[in-house]
Amino acid sequence: MTKRGFVNRIAVATGYPKVHVDQVIDLFLEEITQALVHDGRVELRNFGIWNTVELPARIGRNPLTGEPVDIPASRHVRFRAGKRMREQLNP
Repeated sequence: MTKRGFVNRIAVATGYPKVHVDQVIDLFLEEITQALVHDGRVELRNFGIWNTVELPARIGRNPLTGEPVDIPASRHVRFRAGKRMREQLNP
C-alpha cells in the first residue's frame, strides 16, 4: 500500500479531509524520523519497535571489476514487529 492509499482509507474512515490526513501522516513520519535521529529508538506498543544500528566501516568489492571499495561506517534502521502484528501475520 502507498501513502496515498493510507490517506484515502483514513479519510474515509474518519470523515476528515484528505489534505488534513496527509498533513497528520507527514507529521507522524517526521516525528518518528527525528526520534530515531536523536534517541535511536521508537516503540509503538503492539505494533513494533524501530532501532538504529551502527554498522562499522568495511571493505567491499566492486561487483564489475572486483577491486576493493571502502564502505564508510553508517547508521541503519531495523524494525521488529510487535506481538499483536506477529499474531495477525501468523495466525
